[in-house]
Amino acid sequence: MKIDRLVFDNYRSLSGDVSFGPGLNIIIGPNSAGKTSIIEALFHMLAVNYTDLRIMMGLLYVLHAARGSEKHSIASMVPSTQKETRICGFTDIGKSCIIMKKETRLESTLTIYSPVVEISITGDARNCSIKLILTKEGINLTMKNACISNTKLNLGLVTPGVIPYNFFDSLLGNIKRENPDLLEKLTIKIGSKSFKVDVASDEWDMLSAYLLEKHDGKQFNVSFYSTGRGLQRSLLLRAQLFFSDIILIDEIESAMHPELLLDNSYVIIDGVVHNNKQVILTTQSLEAARFLVAALLGADKRDARNMYRLYELAKQKCNNEEYSSLRNLASLIILRNDSGIIKSMKYDGCDAVNYILGSEDVRMAYVLV
Repeated sequence: MKIDRLVFDNYRSLSGDVSFGPGLNIIIGPNSAGKTSIIEALFHMLAVNYTDLRIMMGLLYVLHAARGSEKHSIASMVPSTQKETRICGFTDIGKSCIIMKKETRLESTLTIYSPVVEISITGDARNCSIKLILTKEGINLTMKNACISNTKLNLGLVTPGVIPYNFFDSLLGNIKRENPDLLEKLTIKIGSKSFKVDVASDEWDMLSAYLLEKHDGKQFNVSFYSTGRGLQRSLLLRAQLFFSDIILIDEIESAMHPELLLDNSYVIIDGVVHNNKQVILTTQSLEAARFLVAALLGADKRDARNMYRLYELAKQKCNNEEYSSLRNLASLIILRNDSGIIKSMKYDGCDAVNYILGSEDVRMAYVLV
């Protein structure tokens, strides 16, 4: 399954129509252009219509926690001036939509009145409906049984937000139970250090993720939660690339050292080229975009910063029959927010590659939209 196009009306006071390619999609644009909103809108539409929401709930909360407050982020999806938001996705298996409705009311306990905000999200592809009740005390969620089933899509998500406790632990537990060989592939090398993941019982006899850190001939067993944010995000990204058909990544460069960002770029492109994944990511980093292009062109990692070598590789690939294959592998989407209307420009294949390689600063590209 591939997402071809997203149309949304009044989602976070934004409306727009954005098209995607079947492989890697790099979304760029200034702050407030709507990049994160597009990732969120895609996630809600795909999760409600095509995935098992039991698996998605941890990702749903981390999606909103990335904005600082889960409760306020959820409440602001439907603007106060509107009571309904519509998001529609066009895929290779058909069109599907979700409708978000918002209701605000007062409820009382004895003589104390407290506001309650209710957000309902209904999808048309499988009669799935979830309801989020937002109160001063927290969030209550209910869903129909139709939202819990084996469905057409495995969806992945990586945001700059904090990974919820036990989410990565449970993910590793499922991988170890269903395909233990995958754990061997979840390895990251940074200089002389290497990190491999495993899952075991912690001090409280609960399932917990660990990293086996090796360097200088020694091995250390450290908790996943004691590592830096960039390493955590990298491991989550890699784990989800193994089982997700579509993976959404917001701010790929967030918290990552350039060497780790380079390594992740090659892992992403491997998933796109060899495993037919669709990856939709946002970035404001020219370096991140060029690392992805270097991996797409098949450049040696040592040449990823060598612009002369990258220009030569691009020229070779774009002047022969490989042009058509690149067209299906990479797209560059440039956004601009024009008074709440998102306008976009899309380049595919060699046009996207040459645009990124020829840019002085990716953040300047949106002036052309």
